[in-house]
This record gives sequence, C-alpha cells and structure tokens, in this order.
Amino acid sequence: MAELIGNPNGTFQDRVQKLEPTDLAVPETWNPIHQALITNDVILHGRVVALEDQVGGTSGGGLNQRVGNLEAVVRNQGGGSNPEWVVLPVGTDRWAP
Repeated sequence: MAELIGNPNGTFQDRVQKLEPTDLAVPETWNPIHQALITNDVILHGRVVALEDQVGGTSGGGLNQRVGNLEAVVRNQGGGSNPEWVVLPVGTDRWAP
C-alpha cells in the first residue's frame, strides 16, 4: 500500500480544502488534504522536539531533572538539613520563615 509521508521542510498550512457533497470520493480529492495534515504533524513534531531540546539545555537533563536539582540546592542552602523557608499550604497568603 502506498503511503503519504510528511515533509519536515514543507510549509505549515493553517487550512485545508473543505469537501463538498459534489466532490468525487476519489484519492485525488482526499490525498492532498491528508498530505497537508500529515506534513503539519511532522512540522509541529519537529518544533516540539526543538523546544524540548532547549528546555533540556546543555546543563544536563530535561526540565524535571533540572527542577529536581534546583529543589535539592534550595533544601540544602547553608549546608543544613532544614530549608531556610517553608511554603505554607495552598490557600494561605504568606511565606513562613
């Protein structure tokens, strides 16, 4: 079976042809619409991967790992085992020392 393959170098399209009741139900009618949608998917996937790479950065690891590292640093400020601040439960409007 033949396949339609998205083109990562294609142009993102924000619209496709609307089918009308008078349109023929043949591949020549449907394939261009499917091709545009598949190419959009490939382009959007490429953009997501690029953003994930930016968030991961070169400092090692993805966003979750970087947040975990930051939390560890905050917990261990000053070399002690107690953080210098505590977040109060949701619904409170202040920080506690």
